Amino acid sequence: MFIRWTTDLPSHLYNLTYADLSKFDRTYPEIKELIMQRYPCIINNCQFLSPNYDAKMISFINHSDTPNYDELQDVALRDTKKGEEMTEDYRNMTNWRKAFSWLMGGN
Repeated sequence: MFIRWTTDLPSHLYNLTYADLSKFDRTYPEIKELIMQRYPCIINNCQFLSPNYDAKMISFINHSDTPNYDELQDVALRDTKKGEEMTEDYRNMTNWRKAFSWLMGGN
């Protein structure tokens, strides 16, 4: 398996490099696609949250050109209404062009 365990992480977090993830291309392309959809920061070798613990809020925040949440500071950018979707600007992530190539269409 390509996932490396480390002793300083909770048991449900893994270190997985983007190079490791590329090894899934031939064997498990559907798993690679799922990981890229849920954890695009894998481009920057972020920690990978086990799907068994997939209730992390940031996993469910969509992109917006006019976001109401700042993921870098972990703060709301403005007051939000009850039931309003929280959004962030994916372009704030390092290497966003690799993870979100679809955002380059109009930019």
